[in-house]
Amino acid sequence: LKYIDQLFNESKIKQRKILTANDYLRMPEIENPFLVESIIPTNGITAITGDSGKGKSLFTLFILKSLCKGEKLFNKFKTVKTKILLVDLEMSENEMVRRIHSVIIEQCSDNDDLLIMQDKEWKIDNDEDYSWITEYIISNKIGLIVIDTLSSAHRTDENSATAMSGINSKFLQLID
Repeated sequence: LKYIDQLFNESKIKQRKILTANDYLRMPEIENPFLVESIIPTNGITAITGDSGKGKSLFTLFILKSLCKGEKLFNKFKTVKTKILLVDLEMSENEMVRRIHSVIIEQCSDNDDLLIMQDKEWKIDNDEDYSWITEYIISNKIGLIVIDTLSSAHRTDENSATAMSGINSKFLQLID
């Protein structure tokens, strides 16, 4: 057994961390692992998908309204009040004005926690754009980033798993 341990330690084999269920039970639970109870995790990626023109962006605005106010979503799901950056890559400014008026309705200071960037040229796989958003998130203490829509946020072939894994990695780095 000592010989095997020595071979393992001398080899270039990457060691993996393996824990038991009891190890996990000894760890403290995160107080609230969700921004929206059971729906949108903190430090995670959530995708809202569907056919074009079916209301994904409007639905998202209702979620964002609840989050920036800390109100229950649809009078059911608890939310954690957080500052949000919505990166809109498709809507016209006029359409955004119309939607904000239809969803947000009244002005209040909580609305200042919903920041909206409309820039059809922004791409997560552009180093300058990526650096900018990373710095913006940190300096403005953003708790949630919404990208509308994924297909407009990169210059990669969405049918390539290899190419999209690079895009996914960029998003995961933003979480850290």
